[in-house]
Amino acid sequence: LELLFVGELSFRKGLPFLFEALRQLRAPVRLTLVGRPTGQFPIPSRIGPAEVVTLGPITKDRLRHLYSASHLMVLP
Repeated sequence: LELLFVGELSFRKGLPFLFEALRQLRAPVRLTLVGRPTGQFPIPSRIGPAEVVTLGPITKDRLRHLYSASHLMVLP
């Protein structure tokens, strides 16, 4: 399962809650984070069996590709 989050990587956007949901889900999903990290907290590369990939800011073309390749988009 491919999950996509696009936005500022911050408390304000609820990333700690998303990370906790992945911990509770305990499923082998892949979460791709696209956006500017704020440095408010560390971004893990794994949460249980879930893989977390952080891309930072990307081009609109690459973002369109990620939207089409993802199964679900996570909204803050």
